[in-house]
Order: sequence, then structure tokens, then C-alpha cells
Amino acid sequence: MKIFITGTARSGKSTLRLLLAGDRTSEVPTTLSYGAEQSQFEIDDEKITLEEAVMPADLFGYWTIDSEALLYCVDLSRANPRVDVVDHAIEDIMAFQKVNPHAPIILVGTHADKASNPAEKLLEINKLYGNRFDRAVAVSMAPKKILKEDFVDNLRQDVLGPLLVKKSPQETMETVVVVRQVHKYPKPPKPFPHSYERLWQTGAGPSDKLESEVSDFRAALEILRDYSKSNNPDTCSFFGSTVKLAFTRHLLRHHTDVVDELYKQYYNKDHATAGDLINELKEKLISQGDKLNRTGSLAQRIRFIERKANLEPTDFFALNQKIAERKITVSAPK
Repeated sequence: MKIFITGTARSGKSTLRLLLAGDRTSEVPTTLSYGAEQSQFEIDDEKITLEEAVMPADLFGYWTIDSEALLYCVDLSRANPRVDVVDHAIEDIMAFQKVNPHAPIILVGTHADKASNPAEKLLEINKLYGNRFDRAVAVSMAPKKILKEDFVDNLRQDVLGPLLVKKSPQETMETVVVVRQVHKYPKPPKPFPHSYERLWQTGAGPSDKLESEVSDFRAALEILRDYSKSNNPDTCSFFGSTVKLAFTRHLLRHHTDVVDELYKQYYNKDHATAGDLINELKEKLISQGDKLNRTGSLAQRIRFIERKANLEPTDFFALNQKIAERKITVSAPK
């Protein structure tokens, strides 16, 4: 199991790496400004490699391929990270997620013994980073605690335990703050087109980094608008969606009327989420009574939105059964 550690400057990354490896005696190296340091150890016959890395985002993504998780360290005893630090970190996290889409991102708050309310501070930091962390855990590395016989075992259980035993987020330890549920997504029947990512970024806009729920909703709406070629209500267009579908050779697409209606309904809707959008789409499809092609473009877009917005994956066999029975099945938002 390969796990990467990064984080803000002087947050205790090297100390955490050495302690997780069971090394309480080595002198902590000076702050790593560039490159990588590695520690290896075993837990119940599971070989674990911890790699501490500091490098540009483009190299960071390449370096972290095939990782099981990313630990991001922040010193809870200090003020929240500056905006430029957060922006740089988000670039690293996105580079990591691009090559390891199913690996959890874990926020590790160090020096919890010096913070007045570690759990609240972790939630603040997660929000500052655009709600990108799957779990958050506060740890103390005070000298007196480090000397305790069970310190290393407890630290490993707090930080790495869920990765090793595959616990669900609901079965967490007392010191852990669960930020976001992690879903396992089945492999799509065919690769997602590159255009989906471009549409997502267009829809998300500049708020993507700090307003995760809002940007996810806007991006999901743009993905569906492109499917039905709906007109933006704020602009004037001489061509209706049917004409646009004909021009783009998609005139035979199914459910475009449902998606067009949904787009117009949600375009100016306040406080809506991507989960609301997908749930409403399913309800409309069931109401229409026309089964969904599981390998078609609309199903692919639903899968893509669910992955990007961290929604529970849709069981399309069950959905089509519900369509046949005219019953609603709801996808749980984060």
C-alpha cells in the first residue's frame, strides 16, 4: 500500500511519517522544500510505503500514480492557511485525484493538543479547501504522548485504520471527523469523453475552488444542458434545441424533452445541489415511463456527474425497473 503525505509548511509532515513508521528516536529532518522522503513498515502483513512529497502539481500527479491515499497535514495550533497556500494545495490535490480517482484524501490536523477545538478547526479547514477531504483526523505529537507504549498503535489506528480495515465512514473512531462519504464507482461501459471535463470546468466557473456544492451544481447543469442543447434563458438564440440537436447529429437522442424541462426548471434555482438535479431527473424519467439506455449518452453523463460531485452511484438496472413500475429511487447527495 502506497500512501503519500504532503501539507502546509512546518505542519509536522516528517514527524508524522516517522511516527507512523514506528520511529520515535530518529532526528526529524529539516523542512523538505522539494523532492520526496520515504518510510516503509508493516501492519498485520500489510506492507506500507509512506512517501512525503513536495513538488510542482504536474510532477506531483505523476509521482503519486497508484497511491491508496493522500494525507494532507495542517498545524491546528496555527492560523488557517493563506489563500495562496490553499490554491497551491488544491492544485496538488486535483493532480493526485486525476491519477488516483478512487483514493481518499485525508486531512490530518497536527498539534491537536495545542488547539482549543480541533474538530471545529478541521471542519473550518475542510471548508476553506472547498470540501475536498474525505476524512479528517486530529492527532497530537506532544513529547509526553509519543513516549507512551501504545502511542504508535493508536496513531496508526486513527490515521490509517479505516484504510486497512475498509471501515465505512459511519464506523469511525472518536477522534475522527467524517467529512464526506467515499463511494466506489463501477467502471463505466465506455470511457468518458474529454468534452465532459471541459463542460464541467465551464459550468463550475471560477468558484470551483472554494464553493464546491455550488460549482458542482452549475457544472452538472451544464453537462445536462449540452445533452439537450437547451437555450440559456438569459441569452437570445434564433435556434431551438431541436434544431441544434439536428445540426450536431443528435436528433434521435431520447429524453431530451425531459432534460430540457429540467434545465429550465433549475437554471435560476437557489440552494440546489447536483444531487437534487440528478434526483429530479430520475423522478422525471420515471414519470415519463421511458427506460434509459444504460450505455447511452445520458446515462454516461449521470455517471460522470455522480463521480465529480461525490454522489451515490446509480444502479441503472434498478432505475429501469423503477421506471417500469413507476416508482422513484433516490441518489443520496454528499
